Amino acid sequence: MHDKGSSNIRVTLGNAYRRDITIQSADGTAYSVDFSGYSFTLGSGYTVAFKNLDLYGQQWYGAIQGATTYNYENVTYTGSQLVNFDDGAVNFYGNVASNSVATYSNPVSGKSYSTQGNGNQQVIEGKSATFKAGSNVTLTSVSGNVLQIASGGTGVTVEEGANVTLKPRKTTISTEASKNGTNYGIVLDSSSLSVAEGATLTVDLANESGNRSMSGGIYMTGNNAAIDVAEKRQVAGEYQWHAKRQRSANGWRYRKYQ
Repeated sequence: MHDKGSSNIRVTLGNAYRRDITIQSADGTAYSVDFSGYSFTLGSGYTVAFKNLDLYGQQWYGAIQGATTYNYENVTYTGSQLVNFDDGAVNFYGNVASNSVATYSNPVSGKSYSTQGNGNQQVIEGKSATFKAGSNVTLTSVSGNVLQIASGGTGVTVEEGANVTLKPRKTTISTEASKNGTNYGIVLDSSSLSVAEGATLTVDLANESGNRSMSGGIYMTGNNAAIDVAEKRQVAGEYQWHAKRQRSANGWRYRKYQ
């Protein structure tokens, strides 16, 4: 890993360089990669996979943008937003931890760098996020929503046996997409959340030292926002929405009041 400093540069890859991309460590290792201020635009129709890596980055668009599918497997990330995509999907496998922060230290040089947004970014901003069966994922924001999910995709899916913890925090006055001044673990904008049997979803709302206000669990807006939870599931946290609950064959369904 090379320390490239704190410049913020967006690079659009030409057609000759557009393809499915896998960035991974050699077997039995876990390399550190600092994308610094670079963000590469790949283009739709392609898949980006990150495996067995310790990642860093300053860009609020993420290290690679514009792809159709993002796969993270056994990855840690520290920086600005992990991924921002208008279409497509992000999938999590194995053990993943992502922290959207205001600053981080390059593990080679030890130098400290500020991230774009100075910590006010979401961890994920897109339309589809899936936590694959058996995955263990922790996503933390320093001063933003954790998952910001818009309409047009499959929403948030927590598959069987997945263990997901979301930690929204608010340590700055200004945040990019807070709702009524509150940051949330999940924001569903005419989108949905589905939690499978045997899955665990925890929204950790600990009011830690330095926080300016308490965060919220799930915020639902738009006519089609909904939550489906299977009977034998665990969902923990504070849920701040106006919703009605309907019983179905597969469990409980929550819908936002019109």
